[in-house]
Amino acid sequence: MKKHILTVLLAAALACVMAVPAMAGIWTVTAGGRWRYDVYGRGTEDGMLKNQWAWLDGNSDGVSECYYFDADGYMAADTEVDGYTVNASGQWTVDGVVQTKIEGVSINSANAVDLTAEAPSELHYAEQFETAQTAGGLTWENGIRLEGALDHAAYVTYHLDKQYSAMTITFAPEAGQTGAQIGRVTVTGLSSGRSLYRSDKISPTGDAINVTFNVSGESDVRINAVRGCNYLIDTITVQ
Repeated sequence: MKKHILTVLLAAALACVMAVPAMAGIWTVTAGGRWRYDVYGRGTEDGMLKNQWAWLDGNSDGVSECYYFDADGYMAADTEVDGYTVNASGQWTVDGVVQTKIEGVSINSANAVDLTAEAPSELHYAEQFETAQTAGGLTWENGIRLEGALDHAAYVTYHLDKQYSAMTITFAPEAGQTGAQIGRVTVTGLSSGRSLYRSDKISPTGDAINVTFNVSGESDVRINAVRGCNYLIDTITVQ
């Protein structure tokens, strides 16, 4: 597997030093616009995360992003911490891609299979591309373009034959879509009928996202573009 192997390895390395898992708390913002995370929701200093990284599911979609909080409990944003980059929203990124986590699901790059190197079992309003650019300015090669719109479903399907337990995808809105509809990326297990992953709402100018989720027992998995935005998929790996 040659694409995004560095991303996966860095994700594994950073996960080892981040001791705080996703938790139930509340975000608070100061009059100056700086964000803090209150673990207990009491508004007291002892409940504020400080001097640490933390995986937090801020929008309750079941997927956590990683944030850093300084000695005063303020979220770092648009900077580097310990050599790791966080974007303007405070989320840890690798090569411009937001790193995400679903509790209890992980992938080992040494055993991963790159599905973008294989022909999908189904393409619907989708195509394979050689080179394309994301809204965030990343240039990707040899991936999948999902042509989202309000009047049709766009998806790509892969046959897994119940051989794998986890899937990782890296995706982003395609560049040049400022007038497109806000949408989502979802993943469905066709054998179980389960929703395996559902992103938060993504604007046409949103960042790239890397996420790993459970595909145990699935014979076929479908990656969908919901509503009217084109998405590029750079990496699809399974283990």
